[in-house]
Amino acid sequence: MASRPRITAARVLAGAACAMLLPAVSQASAPGHQAPRLSHHAAIRTVRHGAVAGELIVRFAPGVGAARRAHAAAVAGVSLRRWLGTRGLWLVHVRPGRTAARAARALERSRGVRWAQPNRYVSLNATTPDDPMFAQDWGLDNTGQSVQSATGTADADIDAPEAWDQTTGSANVVVGVVDTGVDYTHADLAANIWTNPGETGGGKESNGVDDDGNGYVDDWHGWNFGLGTNDPIDLVGHGTHVAGTIGAAGDNGTGVAGVNWNVQIMPLRVADANGALSDAGVAAAFAYAGRMGAQVVNASLGGSYTSSAELAAINGAPNTLFVVSAGNSNQNIKTTAVSPCTLPAANVVCVGATGPTDARASFSNYAPTQVDIAAPGVNILSTLPGDQYGYYNGTSMASPHVAGVAALVFAAYPTRSVAAVEAAILNGADRKTALTTYFASGRRLNAAGALAVASIPPPDAALASPSSVTAASATLNATVNPHGRAATWLFNWGLTSAYTSHTSQKVTAAGFDVAPIAHLL
Repeated sequence: MASRPRITAARVLAGAACAMLLPAVSQASAPGHQAPRLSHHAAIRTVRHGAVAGELIVRFAPGVGAARRAHAAAVAGVSLRRWLGTRGLWLVHVRPGRTAARAARALERSRGVRWAQPNRYVSLNATTPDDPMFAQDWGLDNTGQSVQSATGTADADIDAPEAWDQTTGSANVVVGVVDTGVDYTHADLAANIWTNPGETGGGKESNGVDDDGNGYVDDWHGWNFGLGTNDPIDLVGHGTHVAGTIGAAGDNGTGVAGVNWNVQIMPLRVADANGALSDAGVAAAFAYAGRMGAQVVNASLGGSYTSSAELAAINGAPNTLFVVSAGNSNQNIKTTAVSPCTLPAANVVCVGATGPTDARASFSNYAPTQVDIAAPGVNILSTLPGDQYGYYNGTSMASPHVAGVAALVFAAYPTRSVAAVEAAILNGADRKTALTTYFASGRRLNAAGALAVASIPPPDAALASPSSVTAASATLNATVNPHGRAATWLFNWGLTSAYTSHTSQKVTAAGFDVAPIAHLL
C-alpha cells in the first residue's frame, strides 16, 4: 500500500464502513442552561454495500474534449451523466443490456481514458452507542465528572477552554461537511452556516441561474450531491451532529458549544433519499469544497476500497485539509485499503477515537503506522435536526474535533499552509503511552497545543551574495532563521554559466544562523 508524505512518523490512515447510528436516550443538563432535548431520531435504515447499479466513474486524459468523450462513451455503451468537479472526472450511466464490468473494460481500452471504476457505496463512520455514560462536552473540557457511576479522567480532553483564551474561531474560515447534510435552520447552527457570495443577494438564491459560473445553480448554502439539488438539508442526523461539534455557536445561551464558536459550515450532502452515499458524490463534494475555498473538509465516512476518484479530487484541492474518520470495526487496518483514509495524499489527516479516560474507544479502528491521531469519540453530545441534541459514538464524532481544531488554527494564523496546520495538530497533541501502539503519533488531540505550535513562524531563509568568487570556485551564502526550531535546509542552486547544477544541505540548530551553505568547484 502506498504511503503519503507526513510531517511526523510515516502513516497512512485506514477507515471502514460503519454500522447504524442511534442517539443515546439519557438526558444531560448544563448548569445555567435549559437541558438539551435529546432526539429519538430513527437510525439510518439503509446501509448499502457494493456499487451503485449501472454506474461508473471515469477519468479522461487531459485534453480529451467533449467530442472524444462522447465517442468513447458511445463505443463503451455508456452515457455521460455528470461532471464530478475535477478535470476529466465523469459519472457515466451504463446502458441497458450491458454490464458495468464490460463497459469499464471497453472504456479503459480507449486511448483517451485513464481508468474506469464502479461508483461504490460509501458508509458513515458512526457506531450504534451503548448506554450513555458521560456528561455533555467532556471531550472539550473533562473535569473527571461522573455520570451514572462512571468517572472520567480529568484533562482527558482537547483543552478547548485554554484554546478559547486565544481564539474562538473566525467567520473567515470555511469548513466543508461532506455528510448526510446539515440542518442549517438549527438554532445552534444557523448563525454559522456558509453562504455563497456569488449566489446571494438580489434574488440570486432562487433565480434558477448559475450566477457564479461554478456549474451549480443557486448553490447559496452548499449543494446536495445525493439528489442533485441546491438543498443540502439533513434528514438523517449524522451530518448535523458532525457540524455541531465543529461549529455550534458558542456563548449564545443555547444548547452546546462547538470547537469553534464562530466559523462558516459549508453543508455538502452526499446522501440520497434513502440515506445511501456513493463514491461519485463524495468525490464531487470534495472538488466543490476545494474550488469554493474551504480551508478544511470533514468527511466522517469511508468505504473498503481505494477510490481513484476521491484521490483525484483531494489532489486537486492542495489548499484544503481533509480530515477523515478511521472507522468503527475495532480492527488493525494496517494492510486494509479504505477510502478516503488510506489514500496517498499529503493533505489528509485520519482520526481514531478515544473515551473520557484517554483510552482507545473499543470500537475504533487503529494502526500504529496508519491512523494519525485520536480524538474524543464516545458519548459526544451535539446538534440534531429539528433543534434537538443527542449523544453519538464513533470515529465520525472524533474526526470533527480535529477538523474544528484545524479551523481554530486557520482562524488564529490565516497565513499558515495546510502542511503547517497539519503539523501543528499532530505535534501539538498530547502524547499518551496507552495510544502509542494504536496510532502513528501516539497522541490525543489538544487544541491549545496545536495553537501553540502554530504560533511559531515557519523557518525561513534568504539568499545572500556569493563570496570568495574566483574563476574556479565560489561560496554561496544564505541567512536562515529556524524560529526556535532545529531545521534541515535543502538548497538547489540551479544552473549558472560557470557551474553545473548543485544541491546542498545544511542542518542548523534552533537559533539564528548566518553561514556559508555551499562551496562550488
